[in-house]
Amino acid sequence: MMTERLRREREKEAYADLHSILPPGTKNEKNAIMRGAMLRIQELQGHKQALERRITELQDAGIESDQRESDSRLTKKIRIKVVNPTSGLDSILDVLHLLKRLGAETTSIESRFSRQELEAAMDVDTQMEADDVEEAVQRSLYDTERKLLSRGSPRSCVSQN
Repeated sequence: MMTERLRREREKEAYADLHSILPPGTKNEKNAIMRGAMLRIQELQGHKQALERRITELQDAGIESDQRESDSRLTKKIRIKVVNPTSGLDSILDVLHLLKRLGAETTSIESRFSRQELEAAMDVDTQMEADDVEEAVQRSLYDTERKLLSRGSPRSCVSQN
């Protein structure tokens, strides 16, 4: 007898919980609560399916956009040469910072340093034309050498290849 009373009490609480999440005005009868809950579940499932479709559309669009962007980026070979560099390391670092600002991605660098010359060849993924990138790099090298010369010894000359 006591267990039956507890079961009914738990059932009543469960219906009350269900009723509390249904729209206002829903009758407080078991059948009305169950019907309202069923409709709400179906509505939420419809929203879920719509969101899943939207996610798929956005992912497909994102993949296409990524593909277009990667198709328009080409690897270019950039060559630089600095005769009598003031600081080869500073020059290379400035070039790398410039390429980053330009949105270019450096995939490989091959360089030779000596007191007489700095030579480097870089593979760069970018949407810009190779000549434009190379010109920007040469300007950056010239500016870097000029700054370094104003601080130290005058012995550098930037050469264009």
